[in-house]
Amino acid sequence: MASQLAIPGLERASGAADVAMSDTKQVEASLEKVALSPKPQKYGLDEVDAKIDEKEPNIILKFLLCAVAALEGADNLLIGATMFALIETAGIEFTDLVYLGGLQAVCTNIAGPLWGMLADNRTISRRNILILGSLGQGMATVGLALTTDLNPMIVLRGVNGIMLASLRPISNGVVADCTSDSLRGKIFGQVQSSMVVGMLFTSVIATPIASEDILGVQGWRVAFVLVGSLSILVCLLLVQCFVDPTATTRSQRRGFRAAFDEIKSLLHFFTIPTFSIMIMQGIFGTIPWGVLGLMTMFFQLSGLSAGEATILQTESLVVGILGNTLGGIVADSLARRFGYHGRPLNAQFTVAVGLPLITAMFYWITPGEGNVYIYFVLLFAWALLGCWAQSGTNFPILCEIVPSDKRCRILAWECCLENTVAGAITPFVVAAVSTYFGYNFSQDDKDDPVAKIESAKALGKSMTLITIVPGICCFFVYSILHCTYARDVKRVQELSAEGTVSKHEDVKVTTSKNEEVDL
Repeated sequence: MASQLAIPGLERASGAADVAMSDTKQVEASLEKVALSPKPQKYGLDEVDAKIDEKEPNIILKFLLCAVAALEGADNLLIGATMFALIETAGIEFTDLVYLGGLQAVCTNIAGPLWGMLADNRTISRRNILILGSLGQGMATVGLALTTDLNPMIVLRGVNGIMLASLRPISNGVVADCTSDSLRGKIFGQVQSSMVVGMLFTSVIATPIASEDILGVQGWRVAFVLVGSLSILVCLLLVQCFVDPTATTRSQRRGFRAAFDEIKSLLHFFTIPTFSIMIMQGIFGTIPWGVLGLMTMFFQLSGLSAGEATILQTESLVVGILGNTLGGIVADSLARRFGYHGRPLNAQFTVAVGLPLITAMFYWITPGEGNVYIYFVLLFAWALLGCWAQSGTNFPILCEIVPSDKRCRILAWECCLENTVAGAITPFVVAAVSTYFGYNFSQDDKDDPVAKIESAKALGKSMTLITIVPGICCFFVYSILHCTYARDVKRVQELSAEGTVSKHEDVKVTTSKNEEVDL
């Protein structure tokens, strides 16, 4: 009978003590697993725990995120794939197209942090931001198909850039929130590969038809309508299927208070050395891509047919799909093998391999003397090995150096700052360097093979110079990450651990008060 008697106060105190002990164990476990930051792999129980903690987006969510990335890829290549036709048949000047691309880039970079702030504060749900961005981008692209007048094109390219800015930082934030650190390179690689799939769609569809007439309509207009329609289709899929995997508690910050807090966040980001380094390398690394988009035009000016240029462009994109995925996997493996040095090594390797391949394509091989087979081999190697930095290094590192509630914001600000500077510089650099080397191809020269070859030589020299110099700078900037990356990740881990301990102490205080009341 005595064993069946229970004193209510003591029974509740005993239960509270069991809860406290359980919480203590959870805290200890959480302190050991604050983050799955890259570190040399251990075997045994630690490896089993890491396997249990691994997570990634479900199939539907991953498909939608990849579809959103494909939109950006399709738009990124649209001007480059149709530029020859726009100059030859629409009469638009080369420099005007370069400046339009720069305008879109600036609008994209300015709008990016605003979308990131709205997403992190949950002012607008990430689902609605992606829906609005894909719909607006599609409508602006269709609108561009209806005009060749420079003034409306300026407005539409600006709107297109603003809407496009909502896609990458938001989708990358979703990837980071529902993917463990040890798999982020792999998932970012798949998403980045999907962007290349979008570029492949544009290349395969737009380049062959751009200079043709389709049912009495200029082919480049048809290409713009097709890409815009793809964006609208993705918008409908997001409406029907997208579910944000994280909580959607809305922030109470509004108006000037929200803007002030955003400025504080940006200033805080600049106190993180790795963030500043990523911006610096991003500026150097983005400038070359402003001219690599002219690759198709270079091949056509060099004497290759439109079909051969399309084959080469398609090949680089198809192999690029494998390259981005491979880069993410390799970076994850290097991170497990070499710890915090793994992801910087991944970026340095891909830059070092890519530079000589670019030089061979555009400078060592004289335009008019190369053939499609030589370019095919060089492009294969470059697309497979020269594009690992974004998926394997940049995005995973940015997601690790701040708490999870600031990921969309830091991704948006990093893209904004690096692309704004690079976007403002690149058009003027491309125009000035190409003019210096003698590029002057226009609509009047479309039937002059000698003028085409001379313009190809000037364009090739420009592409080589604008790629090699920033590329070398980018390589050395990446090397600084070997000193800063580990410190910044450990700082976030310590802050997370302190927050967990503080929360546990609050639970203990509450439990003690309940015990006193019961007794």
